[in-house]
Amino acid sequence: MTPSNRHVRALVILTAAICLSSPAFSQSSATPPTGNTAQAAPTGTQPAASATTPAQQKAARKTARKASRAQRNAELQKLEKNGYNPSANENDYPENIQNAEKKANGQ
Repeated sequence: MTPSNRHVRALVILTAAICLSSPAFSQSSATPPTGNTAQAAPTGTQPAASATTPAQQKAARKTARKASRAQRNAELQKLEKNGYNPSANENDYPENIQNAEKKANGQ
């Protein structure tokens, strides 16, 4: 004796309802672990994941990428104004950029 499709569907729906209402399967409200904040992206550039459409999330990621790119370009320009040349001889690389950073920071 095989169960009918109606019975199988009802069983699947009941199982899903039980799983979704069970605390073991619900989303955690715990805060994420805090680690090295220097590696974490600024909160202003992270798109909000709740109550947004995929198009809004994509637009937020695009805005974050543009802001990040602008910040990197500004930093590179600042280093170049203080003597760093990215296309120069690679043998002088660490000293070159370190000297430019010291100049840019007023040391």
